[in-house]
Amino acid sequence: MQIEIFTLCQSAVVSGSSLSLVGAFDTIHGADLPVSFNCFVVTKIRFDFGEEGDHKLEIALFDSDMRAVTTGEKQVKKSVNIGIKIPNGRMSSHIDMWNIQGLPMEKVGDYLFELRIDGQKKSNVQFHVELKPK
Repeated sequence: MQIEIFTLCQSAVVSGSSLSLVGAFDTIHGADLPVSFNCFVVTKIRFDFGEEGDHKLEIALFDSDMRAVTTGEKQVKKSVNIGIKIPNGRMSSHIDMWNIQGLPMEKVGDYLFELRIDGQKKSNVQFHVELKPK
């Protein structure tokens, strides 16, 4: 399997097998803490012949010390089971979008979303939270 896309963006749309991304970014600016932000976490994964079947996709948010980021008592994460079919012995792509709205970031610094498939780390996308100068 190959991770073709793993990014944060302002908007994303899937039309058939076409994926459109708008406003990919790696820095979030806020006036005060907590910084509340909205984004899409988007991944496109290509599965090759022999990788068909059920897979578990997990995306979780961590701070720079690899501590899980939580809201209330819950870790900020998404977990989904996907079924991959390989038509005619070719490859197959899976697109997953996670629409995050109003996530409060309690401190400035570096963060990352980690992508795991079947419990194995496959990729991460890093971003930075900072306050705008007053």
